[in-house]
Amino acid sequence: MKNIRLLLLLVTALTFTACPDDDILALFNDLPSVNFDVATVIALPSGADITNLVTFGGVNAADYRSDLSLNETVTVSRPDGLLPTDGFLYVTAVIFDDQDVEVEFDEVTNISSDGNLELVVPDGEPADYYDNPDGVPSFILRAIDADQAVDIDYKYLVEVTIERNDIIFGPYTIDPKIRIKSVN
Repeated sequence: MKNIRLLLLLVTALTFTACPDDDILALFNDLPSVNFDVATVIALPSGADITNLVTFGGVNAADYRSDLSLNETVTVSRPDGLLPTDGFLYVTAVIFDDQDVEVEFDEVTNISSDGNLELVVPDGEPADYYDNPDGVPSFILRAIDADQAVDIDYKYLVEVTIERNDIIFGPYTIDPKIRIKSVN
């Protein structure tokens, strides 16, 4: 029995030490499944706030917060509940700090003006992925800096459109939150 425990411990240790850093980080990234009743949403007028109709990982978007440690990411992508033929785009994503001041992103580096967040281009996409005027099917934010003692809170306002049967509905807004956990 002791040998089995030792073998299991050795295999676990080798697994983590043999993986490149990016693979280890991927284990801790936030990939919430986004859900909402599409028929209910597209019946609403353009500009409607659908935060209370959307869930992130089963939690209402109004209450959901991505807690990120340094170098962790949150990836927000195509919601569940859409038909395979439906189009869905994140038209804009505006980040606000805890004082409700908009956090800008450098167009070349994709790093936030406060230096804490990076807008990550998905694998296989061109460097100008986020420059699409129609929007993008997903977006990724990475925590690249953290305070030594205090958590850093953000909220983001996302505008989305849904295309069904060649009709574009929206944009609609969703208002979730992000927290970068302090180093200590």
